[in-house]
Amino acid sequence: MHRTGVGLDRVTLLGVTASISCSGYIGENGGLLGLEKCCQLHCLVTKMGFLWEVEVVTALVKAYSELGAGIDDCYKLFSEINGNQDIVSWTGIITIVADRDPKQALLLFCQLRRECLDLDRYTYSIVIKACAGFASARHCSAIHSLVLKCGFNGDLVLSNALIHAYARSGSITLSEHVFDSMDTRDWISWNSMLKAYAIHGQGREALKLFASMNIKPDPATIVAVLTACSHAGLVDQGTEIFETMFEKYEISPQNDHFACMVDILGRAGRIHEAEAFINRMPVKPDPVVWSALLGACRKHDAALIRKELKGFKVRKEPGLSWIEVGNEVHEFAAGGQFHPLKCAIYAELEGLIRNLKKIGYVPEISFALQDMEEEHKQEQLYYHSEKLALAFALINGVSIGSCSEGDCCERFQSFSPF
Repeated sequence: MHRTGVGLDRVTLLGVTASISCSGYIGENGGLLGLEKCCQLHCLVTKMGFLWEVEVVTALVKAYSELGAGIDDCYKLFSEINGNQDIVSWTGIITIVADRDPKQALLLFCQLRRECLDLDRYTYSIVIKACAGFASARHCSAIHSLVLKCGFNGDLVLSNALIHAYARSGSITLSEHVFDSMDTRDWISWNSMLKAYAIHGQGREALKLFASMNIKPDPATIVAVLTACSHAGLVDQGTEIFETMFEKYEISPQNDHFACMVDILGRAGRIHEAEAFINRMPVKPDPVVWSALLGACRKHDAALIRKELKGFKVRKEPGLSWIEVGNEVHEFAAGGQFHPLKCAIYAELEGLIRNLKKIGYVPEISFALQDMEEEHKQEQLYYHSEKLALAFALINGVSIGSCSEGDCCERFQSFSPF
């Protein structure tokens, strides 16, 4: 079309841009080629004077993001239409940033509010999604108050987003409050609340909610309920739901459902049953299923499963712990080597461990699966991320509740190394 001299307009460029981002270019092999095509189109847009068309630039920003470009590159292009951005372009850039950097997404939202544009429900839903990435519910509460102030109270999309965000940021009570206050609910509403209970280990509450559903469950509903049963140790209830899901709800089990059942059996210590269940699966086990079995093998068959999983290129993500001190959330990984106050944290933790040993604290090293000497296993468990976060709280004078010496010892030892 371009070679034949037919004039291009905004609609043409929007269509071509969309075709680049949703084509086969996305992926490990096609990403670079897709970015090259996007850059070529970007050059054409600039040459033809369409860079001031907010719809075209917004489409380019989205295409760059989906093809793997960095946040800075996307924001730079977005900034080139300074003064001409509309709510759609703002929502687009916040959406891109929210998945990768929730803090930056909130800063962009604050900048958007200063532009005095009328915010819509889609913008708020993306910002609420970003709030789910924080360890504290205060950011979500702040956005929630703006939602109420702007007259979006009762909006189905925003309520669903709030249920998820509150649960992910640690407040199951606020998730329940939003859910209970909804006049109408859809599948997402029910599934979000069920997932919230699963996250917080409240399996029986999830089962009660599942029994009260007034709409037919979908596959995601079953996954949420099975996950809740797994975290609460409700083996019989989870097994019954799995075995009757097709008969009652006409839902055929998929890999996610099989993985949940492996997790249910494995967490209950029924490792051999979980292995036999995998061998009976009518579909080939995927890495999620094998990971569920690995997570259960703290004391049984660990070396064998780890060796088998190497063939599937499965890697366990490291555990992290967060704590909020002075309106700032601090993140800890096992070892805590990169925190600026690591020396003080280590000193506080070592003093705490000495005091706990005097009253009988002994680390549970049977969960440490790596091949290492007993002394090194103990050292690894001492510097688990949750214990580092606890020590950091103590040196900052944060109250962690009063307890007796025995209770303190039990609380410290109960921190899982996984």
